[in-house]
Amino acid sequence: MLETLTVSTAKTHLNRLVRDLDRNNDAILIRNMRTNDCVVVLAAHQWRQELENLLGENLDL
Repeated sequence: MLETLTVSTAKTHLNRLVRDLDRNNDAILIRNMRTNDCVVVLAAHQWRQELENLLGENLDL
């Protein structure tokens, strides 16, 4: 069964994950194993120039 979280709990988990990634200049791949869809969450400040080039716009971090 799929775990259900309240919005407040999900925000807490996401905030902790983002702080850890930022502190360690790290990235994480989040994959839906059923559909194989995925997203990458990364510490943007380390990759800012590359992200701006990829997106074609300046990032306001």
